[in-house]
Amino acid sequence: DSQSSEVLARLGEFAPQGLATTAWAYSSLGMTDPTLLNAISAEVLRKLDEIEAQSLGILADAKLPCRKAVEMTLQPLAERFIGELPHVLNPTRIAAFSQFVRDVRVDNFGAWGTRFVLERTGIMEPPPDFVERAAQQIRLGMSSVSSGTEDKRAAEAEGALTGTALVHRRVFSYAEYEVEATNDDIGSGRLVAGSIIKENGRRDRSAEERLLGNSGASWTWPALKPLTSPISGLVDRSLCSEFQVLRAIPEG
Repeated sequence: DSQSSEVLARLGEFAPQGLATTAWAYSSLGMTDPTLLNAISAEVLRKLDEIEAQSLGILADAKLPCRKAVEMTLQPLAERFIGELPHVLNPTRIAAFSQFVRDVRVDNFGAWGTRFVLERTGIMEPPPDFVERAAQQIRLGMSSVSSGTEDKRAAEAEGALTGTALVHRRVFSYAEYEVEATNDDIGSGRLVAGSIIKENGRRDRSAEERLLGNSGASWTWPALKPLTSPISGLVDRSLCSEFQVLRAIPEG
């Protein structure tokens, strides 16, 4: 079509980030234009050494012919990230990790890169029954806050689950936990189990209110602090659903 022709004509002018977002957009929309995708792939290979980690993460998920080459380029960066992860609450190690993230300028390795990092740190893919429970909870969570017709709410839920929504994408995190309590006030050795679901950008004030009452103070677990995004310092990472889940588990 005319849009693809215009992209093809100007492809050589695209910066690496522009190549990544263009490839991601076409892939997310399910558009299969072999001529365009091959041309983007060739341009990516030509500029592969110039592409930063954030864009590599996007390209690794874009289903381009050059995907394997992109993954091989992204993998060493992901391995360095794993090596820099602090294993203890040591201020020097934490500061070094923060600086590494700022230097590499990455706050997301994409689906492939994130899965690589998780597996290398011993976090494997969850079993199908867990995935189904998570999907059910996400659908319930969306239906409770979404407006519009039932069909619209269902479409929004599927967009959140599949990642196909390009605008105003809603992101959820779901976790199940089972931990042994060590606080004598609630009975040392007592098993605490449950599940949690959180949505990006939607802060659950109820947990804070239960701990703080009406004091108006702001609360967070002192050992768990969000890292400022190296891409945009305006992003409040404490509102990320993953962070909210991890912060909420000790309360459960």
